[in-house]
Amino acid sequence: AAALPPGGGGLPPAWAETAVRTSSDVALPNLTIVSLSTERIRGAMEYGAGEPKPGTGLQPPPALTGWPNGYSLAIDLGRTDPKNALGLMVAGRIAFPPRSGAPTLAVSRDGQLRVGTWGTDFTGTAGLLALKHGTPFVTDGRPADVTPLPDRAIPLALVGSLGSRLFIATGIARPVEVQQTLIRAGVKFAFALSASPARPIRATHPKPETLDLSSSHLFLRPLPAAPRAAVTAYKQ
Repeated sequence: AAALPPGGGGLPPAWAETAVRTSSDVALPNLTIVSLSTERIRGAMEYGAGEPKPGTGLQPPPALTGWPNGYSLAIDLGRTDPKNALGLMVAGRIAFPPRSGAPTLAVSRDGQLRVGTWGTDFTGTAGLLALKHGTPFVTDGRPADVTPLPDRAIPLALVGSLGSRLFIATGIARPVEVQQTLIRAGVKFAFALSASPARPIRATHPKPETLDLSSSHLFLRPLPAAPRAAVTAYKQ
């Protein structure tokens, strides 16, 4: 997608050119990294039917019932751990309250995607339609200083920033190897969305019939290609 001219050409229906799998010189064949230009996509977050019911009197968002119309890419966000429920807001409803200092993926009311730290990059829910917290994975270009990660391959769903672009990575791999791969690629900020099994990134071409409705999902769509003005030069 980076090779397409800004504001024109659109994105391929299957998003084929946006997916960059790790090359053979990196021992992570099961990791898929998708790099996205936030100016050219819009997102929507849906609540999984298997998500725990929030406490403290909060009302859960509407449950995911199927693939929403107009969106062509789905990212499984996993399910909330009821023992450590991180912040989650969907369709303007707060299911689990945000926490200060938590890394956050947010969707604004016009569908734009943002990542950052709650309380620093985000000072409140005004203007936001959805958000999901995660756990630190890469901080300031170094492995995050968190509880030691398991030394075995586990399902991962990661999100973060890569320069001016947003990236999403899913796969089954050793966390330390994934950290090293992302840091070599120039990633300064990344966090894990969920510890539950992360299914592969899915596209509507072909549309999967096995979408796990129990997990919350992020759905993406490309913006329509901007029309180009015809310019004619006349020599006098």
